[in-house]
Amino acid sequence: MPSTSEIWTREQQRRLESALRDTRASGVPVRERWDRISRAVGRPPRECAERCRAIAAALRSRPPPPLLRLGLDELLLVLELLGGPDLCAFASSSKAHAASARHRSLWLALDRTLPPSLQYGTMERGGEEVWAYVLRVRRALHGAWQRLKLHQAGHNPYLADIGSVVGGSFTPTGGVLPYRLKYGAVAELVQLQVRRDGDRTTNAATYKAVAEFITRHSPDSRSFSAPIHMTVREIFKVCYPGFGSGVGSTGVAPGVRAGGSSTSGGARDRREIAER
Repeated sequence: MPSTSEIWTREQQRRLESALRDTRASGVPVRERWDRISRAVGRPPRECAERCRAIAAALRSRPPPPLLRLGLDELLLVLELLGGPDLCAFASSSKAHAASARHRSLWLALDRTLPPSLQYGTMERGGEEVWAYVLRVRRALHGAWQRLKLHQAGHNPYLADIGSVVGGSFTPTGGVLPYRLKYGAVAELVQLQVRRDGDRTTNAATYKAVAEFITRHSPDSRSFSAPIHMTVREIFKVCYPGFGSGVGSTGVAPGVRAGGSSTSGGARDRREIAER
């Protein structure tokens, strides 16, 4: 059974590892370094040094994992089967894996999946490595696509970028809207207003309510000419062609029926009056 002096607690091991890292690049003499480590750990310098030698010997006696025994060519054959997210996960596991996962050939293959106008070789990239460029572009493209899918599912991603949506109500960050609003954000404001009104169709009152909200939270009232409800209407129709034209919609607005503008709304009102 080991003596009390040979037993290392988990806390002492943690202190030893931390002290080794902190004194690695200190530039002090070896004896002084071990004195510092000893004070940090709370054990004599000789025991700290022996502990490090024992750990190093145990690591050398064990063979590396099978994946690390492969040569670069064999490892690249395996990594070619992975996609971008898996390569990133593999690279984050160790420095050795990062060097292999960022190999030029792997990311040139992924580069060919980008649109021709965005591929790495179409223009000068200023020395940026292939993996960094492809990862940046793919992330940007995927992010835009993911945001569009969330928008189509009614999750208000464009408004989430500039504020918070709670209980069907939107609150801009700091109580002020950005100087430039994306069309997607305007469309989502219209959709929220439609839900609050309890009517699944848009009408003039819907656009006026959204215009009033934008005007009230605008950082500079001089940046537009009031009233802007017709601008809101046109933006919504650009996002969802066919709304308000009386012929149905060629777009899909979550939770909103097509043909709900003042034109179709007026026709509906006339039908209701006739039925009475």
